[in-house]
Amino acid sequence: MIQADAEILSVRRDGAYYHLSFAAPGIADGFRPGHFVAIAVDDAHILRRAFSIRSASSHSIRSSAPDGTIS
Repeated sequence: MIQADAEILSVRRDGAYYHLSFAAPGIADGFRPGHFVAIAVDDAHILRRAFSIRSASSHSIRSSAPDGTIS
């Protein structure tokens, strides 16, 4: 398992889905569409949430989640 801090670049709603983009330099190029990433928020005491990866580049990862997953 790889743990890294990432910066959220954008959150966009598209119908029933939210599209997230976040910067993850150094690890983003190892991910491919169909892989999953587990996201935790700071030191919040909530469980990590798994998101499927829609696309990835050398510095960023894009994911989508159904409405109700992100609030």
